[in-house]
Amino acid sequence: MKRAADDLYDGTDAELLDGSATKLMKLEDGVENVIIRQEYRDRHIPEFNKAIDFILGLDPSLVPVINKGDFELFKKDELRLDGEPSDEAKLQNAFSKLGGAIIGQQISNSAARSIRIRFMALFDEMFPLYKELKQYMTFSENVKTMRDCGLSQRKVTYLESLATYFSDNEPKLIQMYYHNETDNDDEIEEDLVAGFKGIGPWTAKMFLVSGLRRINVFAPEDVGVARGFSRYISDKPNLLKELMKDRDVIKKSKIKHKKFNWKVYDLDIMERCAERFAPYKTVFMFILWRLSGTGKLDVTMDVENQFVNTL
Repeated sequence: MKRAADDLYDGTDAELLDGSATKLMKLEDGVENVIIRQEYRDRHIPEFNKAIDFILGLDPSLVPVINKGDFELFKKDELRLDGEPSDEAKLQNAFSKLGGAIIGQQISNSAARSIRIRFMALFDEMFPLYKELKQYMTFSENVKTMRDCGLSQRKVTYLESLATYFSDNEPKLIQMYYHNETDNDDEIEEDLVAGFKGIGPWTAKMFLVSGLRRINVFAPEDVGVARGFSRYISDKPNLLKELMKDRDVIKKSKIKHKKFNWKVYDLDIMERCAERFAPYKTVFMFILWRLSGTGKLDVTMDVENQFVNTL
């Protein structure tokens, strides 16, 4: 039977969004060797290049999705002229990411942007420092001003809890986020969920990805990931059969949707598939997001970039 990757190779170059090209070269043993342009690699961090080599070694059919454009999260920061930011600056960025996530909970992206802009206007158009926000919220009139920006009372309470948590646990968080030599993603997720109200497992995982740039995170409970997985597995019956074998624990998805053009798979099935791509599950998750798009891929990538820059 013809392999799916065979359909990708026609002896021509695959066009990228920037007009450049990449080649698929076929080896004598019939296994495709995916060659990614050096210019593409140079725009991304080394760990990402290792990830795509590993992923494409397992599934060369994913090359068109990867080559359609850069992955914003994993691009090199060429504009940084003052060296590596301090731990305190990185922690402030982490606070901003989580604070932005709280603001955006359960509302549309456009509404979240509008409220975020009004909120930041209270602090010279910048997201406030966590110590600054903690002090600011000690005055009741300031809390009312925050409500006038469009924040619910619950979100105001969540932001106060977050600012207090970061202010009171600064050394602990710096050590946990930036100076732990072991894989502590689960520890960070548990600490965030238990540390204060307003952060659940999904938000914690998204923070690990966007806030801390962790490379081995997977969120099967995300709707986009679930839809992308449905499309990814749709032409891989043998892989699905393998994933269905010997399931120790069946973890049902809570995702509900009214359309019937894609199937919601159990969480454990998606997790088992993602484990094939460990320790680079984050990159695989981004690929699934790209596959999930209902419209043009470049539109999906625009949403992807908004996520990277806001959460």
